[in-house]
Amino acid sequence: MAWYALYKWFIQFRKIPYINYINWYKRFLYEEWFNNLPNEEQRAELIRQQKLKEKKKKDNELALSKLWLMHNMLDRLLDGKVNEYMKIARDMSN
Repeated sequence: MAWYALYKWFIQFRKIPYINYINWYKRFLYEEWFNNLPNEEQRAELIRQQKLKEKKKKDNELALSKLWLMHNMLDRLLDGKVNEYMKIARDMSN
């Protein structure tokens, strides 16, 4: 954690951009693997990736709708004063 804080502070003084070689190598290996697949398997992989993206988007939307539902329920229970209580909590934390 401390190393990351120092890295973030020192990055502003770097002249050469930082390259994350771990992510670069993972991407390189994946692209090599993907390019060596036959066309049918490449299409299947692209379809699988698309399904994963759609599932992730659906899960995110579901989580947001649940949060919104909880907010509305709290608002009803507190007679519409949730925003006032949130403002008080924000002022106390500052």
